[in-house]
Amino acid sequence: MNSTPEKDDGYENNRKHWLAEEEKIYELWEKAENPGGQKQIDRLKKQGKKPVRELIRQLVDVDTEFFELSRGAGFGLNYETTQDVPSAGLATGLGKVHGKWVMVIANDSRVKAGAANYGMCGRAYEPRFIFNTMRGRTSVMSGSTAGHILTTLERANAKRAGKEMDEAALEQFEKMMVEKYTDEAHPFYNEARLYHEGTLPFKACRDALATAFEVSLLKPIQESHFGNFKF
Repeated sequence: MNSTPEKDDGYENNRKHWLAEEEKIYELWEKAENPGGQKQIDRLKKQGKKPVRELIRQLVDVDTEFFELSRGAGFGLNYETTQDVPSAGLATGLGKVHGKWVMVIANDSRVKAGAANYGMCGRAYEPRFIFNTMRGRTSVMSGSTAGHILTTLERANAKRAGKEMDEAALEQFEKMMVEKYTDEAHPFYNEARLYHEGTLPFKACRDALATAFEVSLLKPIQESHFGNFKF
């Protein structure tokens, strides 16, 4: 007898949706790993140099992983001169050297640039690590809630001032607020601003938690109401 529960179309559609969403994480990691693509790798090779992450992998102990943080930093900043600053021009993370955990911070010579959800993301509580997934959102409220509240306030202010409301303009304003709050709640938007250490695929969460616990416990846990990392 087959005891495996049947999975309906809704489950499969949901699964396909989130798998497709997680592909965006891998695409972002690829952009962070190879800014400028093969052309920049070839340029380094001609100069007798290696990509920064390759050097880091040679630095850390053999058969250990470099636990990179904030790979999505610097993406989607929309500066006047550039859209993205991959990983804010840095490769940062944790690795073991001679069996001891060390923090690694290295410049990526291929990136020529530097790098209001702060409170909501948890940084103010000084956790040692913050991670997110594609399903996570960081915002004071949802886009639809923000749009409704802000347009309600606009109506109230207009009524108090004895002014007529331009319904078309108000509808456009609400749409703009919904899009703004929705976009700025996305994990990539917040990772770009270093509000968390990285957006992880679900299958990577267990290993990330294990590493975070191990590193956090290297230092005595102080009295705190906030914990040491947020997931």
